[in-house]
Amino acid sequence: FRFKPTEGLKPMAVKYYLRCFAIMGSEIPTFRTAGAISSIKMALLVSIGNYQIKYSFEQNRRGVVIWNDYQTLKNIELPVTIEDVPDVCIYLIKGPPRSQSICYCRVPAASLLKEQFLAEPKWYQLRADPGRGTKRQGGIALTVNPGAVLLKLGLGLAEDAIDPQFAWNETQLKKKVVDLAPYCLRVYVFQARHLPASDDNGLLDPYVKVRFCGKKDKTKIHSMTTAPLFYETLQFHEMLPKDKNYGPDIVLQVWDNDRFGSNTPMAMLRFPLIECVELASEASRFPQPVWRRLTDVNGEHVAGELLISAALIKKREASEKFNKPEAITPQMRQAWVEVTALGVRQLKTYRLRTPREPYVRIDVPAPNDGGTYVKTKSSKKPSGRNANFIQRRIISVEMPENALYAQQMDLRVYDARSISTPLLGACTVDLAKKMSWNADEYEPPQTELFDDTEARRREDERLEQERQAAALKAGKPADDDDDDFDDDDGGNDKDVHKPQRVGVSFGDDDEEERDEEDALLGGIEEGAEVRMQYELERYEKPPLGGTAEDSGIGAFHPMIVTELPMVYEDYLYQQEQERAAEELLLKEEEEREGRRGILSSLSARFKHATDLGLGTEEEGFKLSDLDISFPTQWAAADFLEGREWWTEEHDGHELENYLKTKPFETYQVYRGRYHPDPSKSTLRSVGVFKGIVRVLDQDPLIVGELIPEKLLRERTYMVRLYVIRGANLQPVDSNSADPYLRVKLGKDVDERKREHLDRTLKPNFYQTFEFQTTLPGPSVLKIQVKDWNRFYPIHELIGETKIDLEDRWFHRDWQKIDGGPPNSDEALLNKDGIHNKLKPIEVRSLYNPNASSVVQGQLQLWLEIRPVHETRRDPPVQLEEPPVRDFEVRIIC
Repeated sequence: FRFKPTEGLKPMAVKYYLRCFAIMGSEIPTFRTAGAISSIKMALLVSIGNYQIKYSFEQNRRGVVIWNDYQTLKNIELPVTIEDVPDVCIYLIKGPPRSQSICYCRVPAASLLKEQFLAEPKWYQLRADPGRGTKRQGGIALTVNPGAVLLKLGLGLAEDAIDPQFAWNETQLKKKVVDLAPYCLRVYVFQARHLPASDDNGLLDPYVKVRFCGKKDKTKIHSMTTAPLFYETLQFHEMLPKDKNYGPDIVLQVWDNDRFGSNTPMAMLRFPLIECVELASEASRFPQPVWRRLTDVNGEHVAGELLISAALIKKREASEKFNKPEAITPQMRQAWVEVTALGVRQLKTYRLRTPREPYVRIDVPAPNDGGTYVKTKSSKKPSGRNANFIQRRIISVEMPENALYAQQMDLRVYDARSISTPLLGACTVDLAKKMSWNADEYEPPQTELFDDTEARRREDERLEQERQAAALKAGKPADDDDDDFDDDDGGNDKDVHKPQRVGVSFGDDDEEERDEEDALLGGIEEGAEVRMQYELERYEKPPLGGTAEDSGIGAFHPMIVTELPMVYEDYLYQQEQERAAEELLLKEEEEREGRRGILSSLSARFKHATDLGLGTEEEGFKLSDLDISFPTQWAAADFLEGREWWTEEHDGHELENYLKTKPFETYQVYRGRYHPDPSKSTLRSVGVFKGIVRVLDQDPLIVGELIPEKLLRERTYMVRLYVIRGANLQPVDSNSADPYLRVKLGKDVDERKREHLDRTLKPNFYQTFEFQTTLPGPSVLKIQVKDWNRFYPIHELIGETKIDLEDRWFHRDWQKIDGGPPNSDEALLNKDGIHNKLKPIEVRSLYNPNASSVVQGQLQLWLEIRPVHETRRDPPVQLEEPPVRDFEVRIIC
């Protein structure tokens, strides 16, 4: 059976030319047959659609195959549209007696059409064919490095191919390949960082192997590190083309040395010969190195970077010998690394055993003396999983003047109570940003940002600046939309690039009901002009007249109406509304009682509504003039007084937006083995090291401590958490939920399944939690909202939020909120100039780590941390829900 396509379904076709100049292959896998002395020959096949170019079989000499052949496919019919043009496929074929393709590569036709016939020769990295079973045929090297081929490809229309400016001179191309000269290649390997772990302990024993023109050399082996310092120079003497575009590339591979088994390749890097700097003599200084990302055998980026450079030295004759290269160690200076170790937090079990008495080993390597290390004391207080060290350790070490060569500091966490002292986890710390003489990247201590708060805001500002710069460069205003009209959501370009928070709503009524109330209290259509005016001043402020759904302007957006002439009646009405707004503001100032936050916005709108809207010519009246007492559910909420300043001034989001920076630096420690396939990778975070790292150019004994150890002494505190309510909860399995709270601090868990609320996504919790803890110590307070299920023993998680108690208690701004002498620099004054000692109410977003990264709702709460002796005389705040009352609503038309 043969399929014959319908004529009408065939795309329109035109004639193309495909030119291919096959130069050579590098690191080609070697195959041998039984009893044969030489390796099997290799051929190349280039195809596009049903058209093919075949190159002859050539000898594979130490992984190098030279074809030096030029062929052309003329007048081949391919689709007109670029999307329909098939890719160019390159196949590597092992030779007779049995021919078989073992590696391949796909080149997008669009990239070749873009360059037409003017592209320079390029190295194309091959991929092992997974369906050929090459391991059983002796092709074990395919899993390490399938090799690459150097081709000059050109694809274009037939009429362009005959143009003289796109012509290829076959004689000159082949001459460039055979026009050779003697060179000495020097590869400078300085250091590596963030190498993928190969051992179960999260480390590896790395060394670098360099391959070039069938030869190889390697560096020394470094033990148990992911950031080794090599500082070695490897030399290769070869005959190379004078035109570097036609020369072989340099392959650098990172291997893990295994003492009792075969070594494991971890990553690789291909360095083009065209990027090598040509030095005047062998005594010339090495070129400036650059950090380069590592890839796997398929060219996909993996973790890890190499700091390397390469140079060529032209020799007078091939037999000329060079002296041993000089050392490439950079200029060093005396420095001190100070580590204030607070402790480790949330250590996970090791082989089903809980850590008992951990300690931390701190290594700072150096290129000359091998570096040095110190240890903290082993500790089991307050627990093995959350051990405190509270020690200051100082390391005297040589560090480079240039921050480019700054080493990485190794942190390793061990368990001292075990017989074998196992390694629980490890991580590295980049010291380049800690060096005070690094003016470009220096980050002072205690400037680490909180996650997902200030860091996200700064990233948004950076993206916004880039967007505005790109818009100005294109000659378009930054705030202009691509469309001529706004969408239904009123979005602009900022909304596209800037992540938006889920709207926070804590009123008891639904959104639709509040909109109806605004429409009732806001007036009729003549109030649209006032709405327009106040939108120009502050777009998010609730309008005095008109509603968000019906502004009285019709199909036009209110921002557009400002360009139309205003009639006299509208002007009079606007003046009247401005006067009403001024009276409203004066009344707000007179009746300020500190209870109008985000929770009382609904009652405030009832109390200060302007008029029912009977037109400008008719006499109107205000609701405040009527003899009606409108109830408010927050009239008895005394706990709000003095805590709403953060809600009123900063919308009440997470308090990390106010604190901004952390008092301690946190470093995740890892254990496990890395694998490109995430399903096979065992590398994971097993805990956190918390402390402060400083790099000083003076003796720390002279400089002094950043944080005195006496301020970090362990003390017992009472943690009080007040959860008021939730909003915008996302149901797990239906359109509603039965939420309840579960709070955990260290080993203490308070789960209130019996107090779950029935079928609501805006629960009113009004619950207080108390925990007694030691600080420094277990510090992560985890607050979870779970969905109670009657028929299943497992109650699903809706969302959770975490608060680090140490980051709050030891933060200067948190202490200012909590007290300090009045009228002093340590006291925090509110906007009325009154000393405020109450912790503010904050709105925290909930996330589900087992689901998506979308916000799953919000919780409104506040947190207190107080010494135990203070809590004995000050009982918890009475957090009670206002009583339910019955009302009668009458509508008179």
